[in-house]
Amino acid sequence: MTLGNVPTASQRQLGEAIGVDPRNLVAVIDELEGRGLLQRTLETGDRRRHAVRLTAAGRAKLAELRRNGEAAERDLLVALDAQERKQLHRLLVKLISGLQEGSDKD
Repeated sequence: MTLGNVPTASQRQLGEAIGVDPRNLVAVIDELEGRGLLQRTLETGDRRRHAVRLTAAGRAKLAELRRNGEAAERDLLVALDAQERKQLHRLLVKLISGLQEGSDKD
């Protein structure tokens, strides 16, 4: 999903964006590349670094995942009216902020 927001990223940039050490990311990238969902190429100017980008199949899979996610969210929240959804969103943001503040203290 992160690659859906940028045209290309280095493995290091991608790892930082999703919070995964680039060395641990290699197996995931290998798997997705093997399935034809992304492409890895050497960056110009630095042959040690790889650029990663979604393929057409990867963009199609991402669109499918987004549609499925939106449908699941609609199904989950069907019992809530608009005001209740806004309240739930505010409470979830508050919970996440509290978790982040707690981890900053460690």
